[in-house]
Amino acid sequence: MLQAAQQQAFARILTTVAGLKASDLHLTVGNPPILRIDGELKQLQDEEIMTPEVLQSLIDGLLTEKQKQQFEQHKDITLSYTFMDRIRFRMNVFYQKGYPAMSLRFIPDRIPNLGSLGLPEAIGAFLKLEHGLILITGPFGSGKTTTISALVQMINAQRSDHIVMVEDPIEYLFINDKSVIEQREVGRDAESMLAALELADREDVDIIVASGMKSDEVIRKVIDLSTTDRLVIASLAADSIDHALNRIVVAYPEDQRTNARHLLAQSLQGIICQHLLRRIGGGLVLVPELLIPNTPARSIIREGTFGQLANIIQTSREQGMVARDSVLVNFVQNGVITPEEARAYAHDKDQIDIMIRR
Repeated sequence: MLQAAQQQAFARILTTVAGLKASDLHLTVGNPPILRIDGELKQLQDEEIMTPEVLQSLIDGLLTEKQKQQFEQHKDITLSYTFMDRIRFRMNVFYQKGYPAMSLRFIPDRIPNLGSLGLPEAIGAFLKLEHGLILITGPFGSGKTTTISALVQMINAQRSDHIVMVEDPIEYLFINDKSVIEQREVGRDAESMLAALELADREDVDIIVASGMKSDEVIRKVIDLSTTDRLVIASLAADSIDHALNRIVVAYPEDQRTNARHLLAQSLQGIICQHLLRRIGGGLVLVPELLIPNTPARSIIREGTFGQLANIIQTSREQGMVARDSVLVNFVQNGVITPEEARAYAHDKDQIDIMIRR
């Protein structure tokens, strides 16, 4: 158990996280607590430097015996943590330089409305899909889980479906509306994400959500599920659409990759790649890129020339597709982000300078 002084300090730090609307808290040996606010790291100078003893005591007080065993065996563990029965965090416990460390990501208490996230209007069509694959991609911390949760919440409000969400860990909590939603947490409700997906495959399920595909086996299982008469929504860490598709294909043995591209071309219904950029004046803004596969796009996916998809997206705006560079230019011209920020995230860094100056 945490000592009284440590409990008070930890509670004070977490209250500060929520009060300052920080997205993340980092606790590492030799540093004071560090917050990420609007994409910038800031130290809490009024708090004490973290020591190995304090961090180990925090970990001992926060983890169950089973979780401690998992942590010692695997050297890291990810779980959800609720503070004061209302403030929720995604907590990662790990080692760095031989010492224990922790990172906590703040989870808002309400699932955002899909329309409030700044996503393209065309994704409204996703809410009517009954089979295939919807893929949400982006780097770490780009809001992929939030986008998936907003999609599921809208489906929950509009459709009568059985939805199974496999999460590691569970972040947003759902209440059944028109749909029945089961949230299964890896490590608590299922041995692994692969095991949970295989179980869902044998059940009467309309929609399967895989929040965070990491292993090759999970990726292959998701693609397999997406070729059945179900809708699959999955997230994958990748900084662009072509990188995400390539990551999926290389999850297969080399002699199976041609078939993998054909399966992907057949099942993919839409892919979003999103980034969160610093907004002028404070805060973050979502920059999306959206591919809705048409006949040329599916042909490119089958051929594996994913780099050509950027041209398809750029020339298919009338079909609802959204190009990242066009969004960046629009944000610069409207004073939302700086030209430097836009150039850092652009596909074509030279061309975007020309587009901004027009």
